[in-house]
Amino acid sequence: MSYKMFPHTATLYAETSQLLGFMSRAEKFSIKNQIHVELINKCSLQVEQRLLKLQSIDKKILIGFALGTGAFLLSWLLPLTTVAMIGFAYGAYQLGLRQNAFSEYSLALENLANCCVWSLGDVATGGGTELLNHTTIKNMIKTLGPLTNPNGQDLKDFIDDDIETQIIEDVQKIRSEMEVEGYRLTPEQQNIVYNAYGYKKGGPLNILMAVVFAIKNSFFNQSQTNDAQAQLASRL
Repeated sequence: MSYKMFPHTATLYAETSQLLGFMSRAEKFSIKNQIHVELINKCSLQVEQRLLKLQSIDKKILIGFALGTGAFLLSWLLPLTTVAMIGFAYGAYQLGLRQNAFSEYSLALENLANCCVWSLGDVATGGGTELLNHTTIKNMIKTLGPLTNPNGQDLKDFIDDDIETQIIEDVQKIRSEMEVEGYRLTPEQQNIVYNAYGYKKGGPLNILMAVVFAIKNSFFNQSQTNDAQAQLASRL
């Protein structure tokens, strides 16, 4: 029996293989090696894209179940009973899609964490400044940093002791300026984002945290909600 792997998933595994190959051969990262730089750029982009995809699915889950619940509460009207069933079915369908999307996102995030270990885990004395000023490394930290433990422990595990303090301070600043769809997040909201989408945070409550974030913290504005509901209604 043969199995077909989706191209985007195959790309993730190819990046995993390439990265682990470098690490297993103890091939040190160099900003002068374009292959090294391109790999980290690709891994950063994978996390960005798959996080957006996961958040988009979470919105649709919320919309489906919200529509179903609202219609169910008015189910004494027969047409709304049908709408409730469709809303719940739509939410359940998106929930099924989320499992695969979250698996891919988790792999992309693990790849980027390994990129961080590879590039910053063992830095030559005096070599930190050049590394940290490189655009690729800056973007990696900007992407990965807010998704790591807020107390900095993940970054301490990933990064050379000589430069970890500066990077943790940089990430704290990035986290304090976090925005989602134009909204500046409070510390409480940042913690919700971490619990919903952070590194190694894929527990059973993950989807609940994501939905709580959507409800409490303007994960999407009302116009976006109306647009999505209109799209759903057009399919009925």
